[in-house]
Amino acid sequence: NGAHVQLDDPSNSDLVEGQIESYGAAVVPHYRFDRAEVVLSLGADFLGTWGSSEEYSADWVKGGRIPDPKNPGSARMSKLFVVESMLSVTGSNSDVRFPVRPDGVLKIGAAVAAEVARKKGVSVPAQFSSYTIETVANDTGIPAEKIREAAHALVSAGNGKAIVAAGGLSSKTEDSLGLQVIANYRNSTLGNEGVTVDGVSEAWTKNG
Repeated sequence: NGAHVQLDDPSNSDLVEGQIESYGAAVVPHYRFDRAEVVLSLGADFLGTWGSSEEYSADWVKGGRIPDPKNPGSARMSKLFVVESMLSVTGSNSDVRFPVRPDGVLKIGAAVAAEVARKKGVSVPAQFSSYTIETVANDTGIPAEKIREAAHALVSAGNGKAIVAAGGLSSKTEDSLGLQVIANYRNSTLGNEGVTVDGVSEAWTKNG
């Protein structure tokens, strides 16, 4: 009366599917954390178990996590926001952490996406319009001002100076594709594509 149970290793299928949905390219995006002044992680433990974590960790530190002891006043420190349902290495190193239920990752991601669109002066996609900051704050228990802070930090960083990364074990839910689309939308809105994020070609990854 035995049963054969097979568990696949964690894959990047949601990343690939998200790229196909958003850009029509079946690739795993590459991230340049050394170029980002603000990072928003939606369940992506890039310092621990997600993607090329060793490379990403080194880049993240190099990009603004080591102050200059000789001139601390001029040090540039990057800012890390993490939305996750269980504590990760990335979450433990974050500046601002949003502990939520698994379904809360997408909700906060959508609320931030809508706020970023408003701040950038572009129309808010219909699928995000119901995720207002106040509604999501009431649903997740995360203060509205914290959600708004993350959105404003992404916009204030300037074009091509932020990263929104999504995925990971804790976000492997029925919303995983939607989460990737939200991340892609924000990276495009913030001008990150081709600068801090490449979701189109491997050539940029090698030469960018």
